[in-house]
Amino acid sequence: MVDHTSLQRRAGALAGAAVTLLFITALRLGWMSDDAFISFRASVNLATGYGLMNNPGERVQAFTNPLWTLLVAGAYAVFRDIYLVAIGLSLLCTLGAGLLLATRRNVGYAIALAPLLLALSGSFGAFSTSGLENPLSHLLLAAFCVERLRPVPSRLRTWLWAGLLAFNRLDHLLLVAPALGFEVFKAIRTKELRVRLVPAVIGLSPLLLWLAWATFYYGFPFPNTAYAKLNLTLPRSTMIAQGCAYIVDSALRDPLVLSGIALGAVLAWRGRRRSPAAVWLAAGAVLYVAYTVYIGGDFMSGRFFTAPYLIGALLVADEVAREGEACVAAVAAAALFVGQATFAPLPTEVGTQCPVSGTGIVDERACYVEHTGLVQNFVKKKYKTHGTYLVGNELLATGGTIINNLVGMAAFRAGPTVKVLDEFALSDPLLARIQFDPSGGWRIGHFRRVPPAGYVETLREGQNRIVDPCVHRLWDDLQLVTHGPLFSTRRFAKIAEMNLLGATCPQPPPAPPPAPPPAR
Repeated sequence: MVDHTSLQRRAGALAGAAVTLLFITALRLGWMSDDAFISFRASVNLATGYGLMNNPGERVQAFTNPLWTLLVAGAYAVFRDIYLVAIGLSLLCTLGAGLLLATRRNVGYAIALAPLLLALSGSFGAFSTSGLENPLSHLLLAAFCVERLRPVPSRLRTWLWAGLLAFNRLDHLLLVAPALGFEVFKAIRTKELRVRLVPAVIGLSPLLLWLAWATFYYGFPFPNTAYAKLNLTLPRSTMIAQGCAYIVDSALRDPLVLSGIALGAVLAWRGRRRSPAAVWLAAGAVLYVAYTVYIGGDFMSGRFFTAPYLIGALLVADEVAREGEACVAAVAAAALFVGQATFAPLPTEVGTQCPVSGTGIVDERACYVEHTGLVQNFVKKKYKTHGTYLVGNELLATGGTIINNLVGMAAFRAGPTVKVLDEFALSDPLLARIQFDPSGGWRIGHFRRVPPAGYVETLREGQNRIVDPCVHRLWDDLQLVTHGPLFSTRRFAKIAEMNLLGATCPQPPPAPPPAPPPAR
């Protein structure tokens, strides 16, 4: 006869060990990415009274993670140490996600499997910190998945976790879209629209309020980076090929991630009659992978796959639990074998391990960990000695408007008195709406626009000196939206026009080089 109390005790001990291992992995791989400082600049500006924007006085949403940016701003207002705040919040989110996955009932020893699979992935471990929004997304996604897999899930909590997940990063809505779509389908089929969709409106209200606020305040509901990265003339086939390269890169660097997503989807489909909810979660993970391929992936290896991998790890644990202890042990042993690279000793000099290959994809952590790693910053803030951060000292000394694509650490260090003209258009509303011309070469996530003739003079003088007629008009329109009085009727009309009809210009010819001095 099985002693259930003893079984639960042993399973709980294993789950505790797995969560501890996950937390230790996050600590060991702790670091900060350069891109994280884009949202940090907005967080610090908000906390210090300059407003939720990167260049004070210019209402532009340069960050893609509103909830994370607001959370960091609130913590920074108290602790005044951006590195401590970002690392601390990330570790708390990772611990919370692990505990959510490890406190589920009726799965026996498999309760430890999901956090163990996460702990064994180098990609998941690296992006359990990094300063980006991933850890908060992991926590919110874990809460959503655990809720959906309950025998009787709460409709309000289902929509609330989904809304907060999308509030943190809008495209993460795809991860939960199939499950939410099934919920809407049931509401229509059972003719319970009011009963089922009222919780949806309440749960999604934080996201809806943010989108309304962003449209009112910034003039546009979506981040400026979305316009910069989607306003391309590249063929879709080229982007899909780049996305496939991202798949291959992830499979070679961290085979546990894609295999975990695939295994979770297969097992969920096999048990679809027993657990329909698992099928919709698996569909969300697969949909997000397909979306990642469609948009060309990312330049940070593995970053976009950590969230769907969490779904895969949870589904593997759930389905394997029904096969018995021997199957749980076999999956755990296979994961330990495949994921053993996570525990390999780290070389002392890793900055040389991030050359940009032909695909443009790199191990971003290897590029920065020497200066931004948690161990390196435990006593002194070594990240402030990174070359990019030191460029910020030069920008601060120069002041004014500066053409510089280093909108991460350098712009963060330069502070609110320096306006950075970012040719990658992440924080520049005008360049983001100029179609990217790939003739000069490109790298995924880095689509450089050449500032049109007269643009630099326009920014420095405050008068429209732009030569190209289309861009000239576009700058006037954007000035009204991003600098004009918030409650202006003309501004509201222009916001409606630009959002409904669109606003874009082809890449104009670059500014001509200065004329040589006359010969004597």
